[in-house]
Order: sequence, then structure tokens, then C-alpha cells
Amino acid sequence: MSFFEIMDDKTGQFFDFGGASAPSEYSAVYNDIVEADRAVDGTLKYEAIATKTKITASWLFMPPATYQKLISMTQLRTFTVRYFEPASGEWRQSEFYMGSDIKADALGQWKGSAFIGYKVSVSFVEV
Repeated sequence: MSFFEIMDDKTGQFFDFGGASAPSEYSAVYNDIVEADRAVDGTLKYEAIATKTKITASWLFMPPATYQKLISMTQLRTFTVRYFEPASGEWRQSEFYMGSDIKADALGQWKGSAFIGYKVSVSFVEV
């Protein structure tokens, strides 16, 4: 198992995007959603609404078939991700959406005249 897996909405099974080659970089960052304002007397009014997780991962090499799977599974508005949370040292499962575009090295990696893989980075934000 890698650091995260995405549920295939058609089969209900999780797909491990690490496989034999785990991400070269992985982070789970926690973002506080707050409402803050100042009163007329200058007092800070601060209300914590929620804490959401943002997952970022990148691979130095991802085969074309795996890349296509990643694209198809993240086309939905939201998708289920099971991921390792470094702060707690435990696995969590939650709904996420794409935080930004999937970035793939357009030149990719070649072996002779055969295309063999992409350099890929993604980010997901908890709903």
C-alpha cells in the first residue's frame, strides 16, 4: 500500500497509485478555515470553522496506464481517498476534490522510441 488510494466509483475498490513505485514526494497539510474580524475597539473576533487536509504527491515516474487511471478517477466533482495522515500516524478516509490541475511532464520518459512514463504531481483538498 502506498501513502494514498482513490476509490473507483464504478467498482467501489480502492486503487493504489503507489504500486511498485511509491510517490517520490508526499505531504498532508492541514488548513484551518476561520472567520476573523476586528471589532470597532480593535478586538479580534476569531472563529475556527473547520480543519481540512490538502494532500500533495508527485512521482518521478508514472506509467501511461496508471496516469490515465488517475485522470479518469479524479474527473468527478469529489472522490473518496484513503490516505496516511502523518500527524496521527494513522490511515483516514475522506472525500476530496482536485486542488489544482494534474501536472504531467509533457516530455515524459522515453526508452528508445517507446514512451514509458510521466513525471506527475497532484494535489487534493478535503471537502
